[in-house]
Amino acid sequence: MTESCYFCSCVFTDVHILCVDCDPKLPICIRCFSKGAESLTHKNDHRYTVLTTEFQLLCKTWTAGEELKLLDALLECGIGNWSDIAKHVGTHSAKECEAHYLQHYIYAPVGDLKGIAPEPSYEGSCHLAPVPYKVSGDPPRPVLCSQQQVDMAGYMAARGDFSHEFDNYAEMDMTELDFNQCEDTLDRELQLAMVSIYRNRLRERARRKWLVRKHGLVHPLKTQQSWQRYRNTLGEGTVTLLRRFMQLLPPDDFEFMLEGLHRRRSAPPLDIEGRPGYEKLNNQERELCASLRLIPEVYLHFKALLVSEYEKLGSLRLSNARAIIKIDVNKTRKLYDFLLAEGVVKKQAS
Repeated sequence: MTESCYFCSCVFTDVHILCVDCDPKLPICIRCFSKGAESLTHKNDHRYTVLTTEFQLLCKTWTAGEELKLLDALLECGIGNWSDIAKHVGTHSAKECEAHYLQHYIYAPVGDLKGIAPEPSYEGSCHLAPVPYKVSGDPPRPVLCSQQQVDMAGYMAARGDFSHEFDNYAEMDMTELDFNQCEDTLDRELQLAMVSIYRNRLRERARRKWLVRKHGLVHPLKTQQSWQRYRNTLGEGTVTLLRRFMQLLPPDDFEFMLEGLHRRRSAPPLDIEGRPGYEKLNNQERELCASLRLIPEVYLHFKALLVSEYEKLGSLRLSNARAIIKIDVNKTRKLYDFLLAEGVVKKQAS
């Protein structure tokens, strides 16, 4: 890997500085070193050493810098393109580059190159403790011949299939068919009809597998937990009816439908016990306030406004009530109907 300056990231081509007080040791170029560059961990008064490539490494006529240029040129130009390699090195001819490479990198004993590059150390990288392994439960992997495997129709997680198919004995009806022994056209048509029926049974088998796989029904516990979320908001009866749509909708569309219904659920009744004005309400008014999520004090205020308008006009229409009470029109309608049913106000006789 080509080394570069810690501060300016310039690639070293000649002499550079190495800070020996930092851990790890920081390489610094001459320019940054002359400016006294510092960081959070490196200070310009740290001890340092000068690194240079102007020394003999493998032979007396080649410096370490020239060795690096030769290796870079080999990677860039390819072995055999000695003329371009010589241009890259700059200080040796093509024949000298070829002879030096063959002598010291190909035919030389391994001992000549040993120790130039540090030998890799694997100390600390080996884990003495075994890696814990736990069989995944999704999808479930029932034990062979267990009750769970029987309940899951012999589900095989590795194959993603079942040992006991839907309509498992459909093939038995096909064992007696023999088109070579058809006595007449009617017999042949009957056998063809049985083949057609068998194909329809296979389609139904594949359709049920598709439903189980795409909707994730193979995991009974997770399926029950996911349905429980909707039972709490939509009710058991609604959830039972919605299950039928799994056969008609793709999994994503079915999930979007459930989430839409879940978000549109009606708000639970408001707990108004102990709120201001609670003791002034009768049981019917308390139920109304809880279902409409109205504070008793607010309800009494709305009731007083409507009664006052009724006494002024002698009758009260729904449009008048909506003009007076600026709340949700559905709540106004229920409040108006309640007051009519209780005889508190009356609408105009037609």
